[in-house]
Amino acid sequence: MRSHYIIKSLIILLSLFLLNSHISSAKKVFPDISNDYWAYKEIQYLSSKNVIKGYHDQTFKPGLNITRKQAAMMLSRALSLHSEENTERQPIKDITRNTTGYDAMNAVVENGMFHTYEGKFLPDEQFTRQDMAKALSIAFELEGSGASVYDDVPYDHPYYQYIDSIATNNITTGFTDGTYRPENPVTRAQFSAFLGRIYMFPQKYEV
Repeated sequence: MRSHYIIKSLIILLSLFLLNSHISSAKKVFPDISNDYWAYKEIQYLSSKNVIKGYHDQTFKPGLNITRKQAAMMLSRALSLHSEENTERQPIKDITRNTTGYDAMNAVVENGMFHTYEGKFLPDEQFTRQDMAKALSIAFELEGSGASVYDDVPYDHPYYQYIDSIATNNITTGFTDGTYRPENPVTRAQFSAFLGRIYMFPQKYEV
């Protein structure tokens, strides 16, 4: 057992070394993300893997709130997801085959990471902290401890198990006032950081 943890630690350290070497030698991708930006490593890494993309003006716009469609597209690229066109499932009402991200949105719904609202995906709605918790927990099969306590997320909260799982795995934390603020929107930089922490070092999150 001890040797298992030693090997696992060495793998993580090697991954960190290779990641830092890759990032330090890579060309900066987005002009609005400086080298000392708090989420620079994660954004740079995900961009190098084609998981995230910028806007037509080549900027990333890290402070913008990420939409449900954008988050679905990032997750589908990270996990190489594709819709299986399940004929038993009712088609999503507010997207068509011509909608950007159509395959990604269907894929995350089929895999249980996202839910629909009365059959609608609401692609341009803001992606919230509770949405993020559910998507990442299911995508990476994260398990919680049941020990997370937030003033605004009681044990019977519909998203408690997902919020507990990402808190247990140190993906994110709550605020200093003891709240998690589940319905707050997530920015593009924040989601990149949360996704990147798992995607860069999957060994740490093996079930």
